[in-house]
Amino acid sequence: MDDKIISGEICAELNLLTQQYFSDSLIDHVNIITKYRNGTLSYVCNNEQWLRLYMSKKYPLVGFFENNTLPETLSYLLWDSLDPSDPILVDSKNAINLMHGVTFVKHSDDASTYFNLGQKNSQRSILFEYIKNQQRILKFIDYFMGSGINIQKYTERNRLYCCHSDIEIIKNGDFTNQSLRGKSHYLVSEYNIQLPASAKRFYKRIVEMLSVRQLDVLYLVLSGFTMKMIADTMNISIETVKTHIKQIRAGLNYHCTSAMVEDCFSHMVSYQLQHSKSFAAKFKH
Repeated sequence: MDDKIISGEICAELNLLTQQYFSDSLIDHVNIITKYRNGTLSYVCNNEQWLRLYMSKKYPLVGFFENNTLPETLSYLLWDSLDPSDPILVDSKNAINLMHGVTFVKHSDDASTYFNLGQKNSQRSILFEYIKNQQRILKFIDYFMGSGINIQKYTERNRLYCCHSDIEIIKNGDFTNQSLRGKSHYLVSEYNIQLPASAKRFYKRIVEMLSVRQLDVLYLVLSGFTMKMIADTMNISIETVKTHIKQIRAGLNYHCTSAMVEDCFSHMVSYQLQHSKSFAAKFKH
C-alpha cells in the first residue's frame, strides 16, 4: 500500500470522527502534532491537501508548535496570540481559508500533543465559541486519544524524525528503492548521538536496502558473533545464516564480507543500530 492510500485512510478516519463530534461544523479542520520526549515528531490531519502541503514544506524547521515547548499547565492557546507570520498560520489562511483557531495541549509522560482545531472561513467571533464549547472539544480529544484510529499505520512512513537538529521526513520520495514500512523505527534514536553526515547517509542506505531479518543478521555480525552464535540466537540454521550474509553483501554491493564490515565500522553502523528503538531491547548479550 503506497503513501497516498495510507495518508488518505488516516485523513478519512480522522475526518469521520470530526464530523461525528462537530456535526454543527464548530470544528472542521483538525491537525495533531505530537512531540515525543525522545525528540521525534508525528503529524496527522483530517485534510489530505493540507497534510501534503505540510510534509512538502517541512514546517518543523520553522513552525511554532514544533520549535517551542509550552508550559505543562497550559490547556489551550488561541491562534490570535501567535505570531501571524508563522508559516503554518500563513498557509492555513492561504490554502484553506482558516483564519482563526485554537490549540489544546495534552501532556503525557512520553509526549506533548498539540490539537490544532479550526473552522474554515471562520470569523474572529469564533474564538468565543471555541472557549464556550471547551468541554465538548476536550471530550473529542479524549476520545481520539483512546480511539481505535491506527495512526501508526500512517506515521510508520510519514513521521518526522529529528536527529541532532536535523529533521528527516521519511516518505516515498526520499528513498529510491525498497519500502521502509516495518523498518522506519531503525532510524529513530532514543539518545542524543552525534554523527557525521556521511555516517547518517551510509546507515540510511543500509536500512533502505536490507530487510528486517538481514538487519538483524548484520547487527550480530558487527557485534562479533560467529555464524553458529547467530544461528543459535536467531533460531535458524547455519546455512540460512550464510545465505543471509550473502544476500546482505549483494544488496549492499560488496564482493567480500571483510570489506563490508570494515565500511560498516567506519560509518558506525553497529553503534547506530544499538541506539535505534528496534535494537534497544531486541538482542541482549
